[in-house]
Amino acid sequence: PYLNGERTPHRDPNARGVFFGISSLNNENDILRATMEGITFGLRDSYELIKGKTIIKDMRIVGGGAKNKTWAKIVATNFKMPVKLPEIDEGGAYGAAMLAALGEGEKVEDVLKWIKFKEIIEPNYKETEIYDNYYEIYKKIYISLKEDFAILSKVQNS
Repeated sequence: PYLNGERTPHRDPNARGVFFGISSLNNENDILRATMEGITFGLRDSYELIKGKTIIKDMRIVGGGAKNKTWAKIVATNFKMPVKLPEIDEGGAYGAAMLAALGEGEKVEDVLKWIKFKEIIEPNYKETEIYDNYYEIYKKIYISLKEDFAILSKVQNS
């Protein structure tokens, strides 16, 4: 997933995207799904860090990825918890409006009522072990390519 480097957890501006394990049996749909899975594994890196520090009770997904049900299902399955799709998909701007309302004296309970969900995507629990295995490989790939990413950066910038 590291098309433009990575901030969390690696803090490596040289990291780059890689397709691993493809063969002549794969097609463009496999590449598209692998892209979604790779980005999800990058999100999972952050999720695992947060999960180690606090209890996560609720998961919501917004933005472009939320519009793709397959991708939302991949996220839910990787995180092993349902993913809620809000009716209003304006993440940051909507959050800012909520904070402004709180600043104007609205009660937290009332502002939280603004959030409504149009759908909840359940994980495919039959696939969690498969994704756990792929995720372990994914983590090793970065470690094995880290030095090569640095070399590539030097070559590209020379």
